[in-house]
Amino acid sequence: MKRNLLALATLLSACLLNATPSVDITVDGVTNQTITCSFTKNMDCSEYYIVASEPSEINKWIGSPFAGQTIEEVVEAFGIKCEGDTTYTWKKMIPNTMHVIYVTAKDA
Repeated sequence: MKRNLLALATLLSACLLNATPSVDITVDGVTNQTITCSFTKNMDCSEYYIVASEPSEINKWIGSPFAGQTIEEVVEAFGIKCEGDTTYTWKKMIPNTMHVIYVTAKDA
């Protein structure tokens, strides 16, 4: 019995250590001032953060003591927290400007 429990605990630990949280993004619609996207998380993802931004805007916060050292930390600091599959619409976007959708997926 102890051997079986140890084997099960080892298997669960291996599975948890190999977990790779991810989020699929589908762009549902774009207008002159809005972006609508659907987000679908995988089973390894417990929560995720989303941001739509011009690359130059997000890049200036990387390494900042006010946001984070990595792009993942910046997205988490400024992003919208989501825990389930969702659809989100960003409004009042700057027309004729390239925006990138950033997602940071987290595991439990």
